[in-house]
Amino acid sequence: MMDSNFPRGDWPEQRTRAFAREHILTVLATTQRPLRWAELTDVLGALTDEARMECEWLMDHGYIAPVHAGDESTRATEALWTFGDRGLAWAGRNSGRSRGAT
Repeated sequence: MMDSNFPRGDWPEQRTRAFAREHILTVLATTQRPLRWAELTDVLGALTDEARMECEWLMDHGYIAPVHAGDESTRATEALWTFGDRGLAWAGRNSGRSRGAT
């Protein structure tokens, strides 16, 4: 389970938020490649404000990180989401469980 900054009195909310974060990490581990925002949204279902906040939390705490892929013909860049350092450590600890979900 991930570390948390929530007070113990918010246990039900904390569990829900932790589940959402773990679900996002599991999606990235299962695909085993960076995902576009639209792909992540498709896999998660609707991307609610809560899910967006959890993605921001994961990014702020080093679990996920944007990488930029560019199209040289249009000079456009697009952010792809992949594991940050802490996300890689999480994936290493949970690799058997993530692969079993597919």
